[in-house]
Amino acid sequence: MTGMTTDTNEQSKLKNITIRGIDVAVYDEFSKKMKIAEINMGDALNKMMTDVMNSFDDVFPNISAASLSGKIRKARLNITHHDTLHLSKDDFISSDKMVIFDHIDDLSFDETVDAETFEQYVHSINHCDKVSFHSKLPKLLILSKVHHSNRIQFYPYMEDE
Repeated sequence: MTGMTTDTNEQSKLKNITIRGIDVAVYDEFSKKMKIAEINMGDALNKMMTDVMNSFDDVFPNISAASLSGKIRKARLNITHHDTLHLSKDDFISSDKMVIFDHIDDLSFDETVDAETFEQYVHSINHCDKVSFHSKLPKLLILSKVHHSNRIQFYPYMEDE
């Protein structure tokens, strides 16, 4: 009896759906890979949707997950393809927007950029050659926002010298 109850409860959580607008080639390729991996389509899509919801801001960088009900777009700046940028706390405060840095050759943050400012204003740093931070910023916070960059460099904080 217990086994039947569990099956019924699990089935009541499932829903059969039709999804319109799926690219046939993408679906077919995905379906083939799931069959090879012996994963049913429902389990695969549930996992993918959960992963997307957990990293919504990275997957959909111009939409705030918290504001989806009103479909309000987050204020973000995309800064891309520059040689050298040196930024201060005032630069971030004056923009009052989250910033995505992409393909910057030499990106650096001065001593005025504290952990709170970094967390509040830097959305992500991607594909940069060199990114420099002062030693007072928490490394794990930095590493959580820097992706596919060649060098991450820490310079001594002025008080450290």
